[in-house]
Amino acid sequence: MVGGILVEKTMDEVLTRLGDSIKMFEQTIKALEVSLKKREKDILEIEIKYNVNPNKKGVQKAEEKPTGGASGGGAPGGQGVLA
Repeated sequence: MVGGILVEKTMDEVLTRLGDSIKMFEQTIKALEVSLKKREKDILEIEIKYNVNPNKKGVQKAEEKPTGGASGGGAPGGQGVLA
């Protein structure tokens, strides 16, 4: 009984199970890290083999600037709006 509450397990049983859970999580994390490194290596090999790099395409799109003109809308030196 702990603080007037009847408990089912002792501290030793709980600590043992927690220790086992921690070890299991650590093993799972290591396995996932190995899998991630393998996937990254596979992706790099595909990028080299097919001469693609999706990251550079995304950067180019983000860096593109719209040009002034009829649809420029208030760009300096562009066409104004008739009122």
